[in-house]
Amino acid sequence: MPDTEGELACHGVMTADAGPRTVDPLRAATDAACRQERGTHMRRTVFALGTLATAAVFGLAAPGAAYAADGFLIVNGYPHFHPSGCYPAGDGSPTTVANRTHDAIAYVFTGPHCTGEVDSTVRPGRFTESDAGASVWID
Repeated sequence: MPDTEGELACHGVMTADAGPRTVDPLRAATDAACRQERGTHMRRTVFALGTLATAAVFGLAAPGAAYAADGFLIVNGYPHFHPSGCYPAGDGSPTTVANRTHDAIAYVFTGPHCTGEVDSTVRPGRFTESDAGASVWID
């Protein structure tokens, strides 16, 4: 006996304050189906909420996590472990860059704060010296 489309009518078989009653088999079957539907609905809701909570935790954590290259980058003799971003190259003397990462390319820029032209690129496992380098960027 659905009340609305897709929803079962739920009726109590016996009440706590009522005396003994005869049990209507149709009503008992309807109540059992209703309890089963409620349990299934609750499990689905809990599962969906758990899935959403997990996705929210991982989704919110990802934007804050920055990617850093495996290995290290040496700029003018100073090592930078798990490098990521822009590094100053120093005082205008020739810039030396040793890229000891596994998979990231370093770019030597002519301006400070990784601005200006790209003077040279340094592939993983390579070394370069630049007279015009003022800063180094690595992904």
